[in-house]
Amino acid sequence: MVDLNMENYRNNTQLLLRGLWYSDLPDLLDMEELVDAVDDIFDEINHANVPAFKQDTDGFITEFKMIDSPPYIRSPGVEAISFFDFKKNKSLREMQIPNLLHYLAFMYNTMLEFSPLFEALYIEQDNEHYVKNSNSYLVFGEEFVLSNYNDETKEWEDDDWVLAGVFTTKNNKINSSAAFEENKKRVLAAERDYIYSLKMDIESFFPNLYTHNFEKMADKEPFSKIGVDFRYFQFLDQFHQRINNNQTKGIPAGTFSSHVAAELCMLCVDEEIRKYLSTRKNPVGYIRYVDDLTFYSDSESELAALYPAVQSILNQYRLRINGNKTEALRAVYAMQSSYLTELDQNLPKLKLADEAQTLQLVDFFALKRYIGVCLKDGRSSQIRTVLNRLLGRIQANILVVDDVIFELFCFLLKLVFEDVTLVSHVYRLLDLLLSKASEPAPLLEALQQKQEKIDAEYPDTLLQIWHYHVRFLRADEAARAAMIKGLKGKRFHPLVATAMVLPGKGNNKTLFGLIRDLYKQESSSTQWQSEIMNSKWWLPLFKIMRYDPHNYDSFMESTNIPELLRLFPIHEE
Repeated sequence: MVDLNMENYRNNTQLLLRGLWYSDLPDLLDMEELVDAVDDIFDEINHANVPAFKQDTDGFITEFKMIDSPPYIRSPGVEAISFFDFKKNKSLREMQIPNLLHYLAFMYNTMLEFSPLFEALYIEQDNEHYVKNSNSYLVFGEEFVLSNYNDETKEWEDDDWVLAGVFTTKNNKINSSAAFEENKKRVLAAERDYIYSLKMDIESFFPNLYTHNFEKMADKEPFSKIGVDFRYFQFLDQFHQRINNNQTKGIPAGTFSSHVAAELCMLCVDEEIRKYLSTRKNPVGYIRYVDDLTFYSDSESELAALYPAVQSILNQYRLRINGNKTEALRAVYAMQSSYLTELDQNLPKLKLADEAQTLQLVDFFALKRYIGVCLKDGRSSQIRTVLNRLLGRIQANILVVDDVIFELFCFLLKLVFEDVTLVSHVYRLLDLLLSKASEPAPLLEALQQKQEKIDAEYPDTLLQIWHYHVRFLRADEAARAAMIKGLKGKRFHPLVATAMVLPGKGNNKTLFGLIRDLYKQESSSTQWQSEIMNSKWWLPLFKIMRYDPHNYDSFMESTNIPELLRLFPIHEE
């Protein structure tokens, strides 16, 4: 059983739940409302009151029961919600959100094994050498304090703490900032004074991870040395099969459960690489971030000799080095960050100020010119810094943009088509500008005019999801009804449907019917009631259940929606 009073229990369960959600997605799922239900959910599992789970006497979940798979999924698998993000080269990268019921089982087993596995790895000093080469570590081994600027006192204050023994997730702003600081230290420790660096990237890492690797890891170092529970590694194998159409090749990207499994796997790789490097005549520094392996040395030939040895190690896990992404550099050039001083010189009104400043037309043209130069130079990271600063200053009312709000909105909307990797940064700004606009109609019209292009050229992508989300969120009642009606006859995305769920009894009749009919069309199934919550449509239906008490088709109050999901609170306006 999971001890609900264990140290850092609440922090970790909340971080795990937020880890279900890819951080660059819009807030379609109100995580802050959901996290308070975890205690009740874990209590039900502790008492073996969940018919969907098979459990051992200590509560450990060993199997999923009563899974009625969609006919296009190999039973007893469930369907993840897939969408596409953009890589640095603008190509598509598949991301996924796993089924919530299954993810809750992952959360529970992970917390059950937190002390014997994760604390043993990251807190006990005797095991520090096992994780020192990883820059994608899972748990903070020490406390961090972060400074934040207080807009009222105009001072920097140390008021955000990250505790030792809590998970590191990108979905939490404080933890993400602390991890960034720790990562820089680890890179510098590996780089030292070495002259040369060599970076290797694993080809299609998450899609090529073989789930049976996880079960085998328990017999490998470091896990064979620290004495782990073999069941957890068996569970990781089975869990990742179930949530990914019951396939053994590939695990979902974009969710913390996959990060945990992948990182544990790569700790085994790290250990074998360390052992190999210890046999080399010349010293070599090594650091890894997820599937990016970087080596440092004073000898170029020493680094070149690493290729076959590293590939031989990866062969055991059915993984391959991506030759197209291998990069050799002099180590002094190996790290590039945003240039804040340059930003302050070019865009002085984005600096912190004691009094609010107004973004005038001349400042707007300077912003356009600077971003244009960054685009030509391929400096997307610098543009993200600009957009983050712009967002923060406008949110804090340090920067007033009323005089150029339409021009700024249109420029940002065009910018996302020049560099689609900026989509989440751009649309957070677009949404903020809509909330600040005294006359939002022209801005909403600009969004509407881009809808057809986005649907045709960017279907099922982060761009399409963000566009629908912002449009629907800021639209009036008539426009919302028209957007929902416009889905009829289309193969719309589950996250687009999730963005359109409305609070209030009976307000989702049309949307529910469209989801039901599209699932029946796609599956050719007559058993939609028992299957649909195991399909990619679970999320919009889960949100409808929480926002709208109407019992559509006698389904919303039926046993086809797992009782465990009903423990999450009903949304209140």
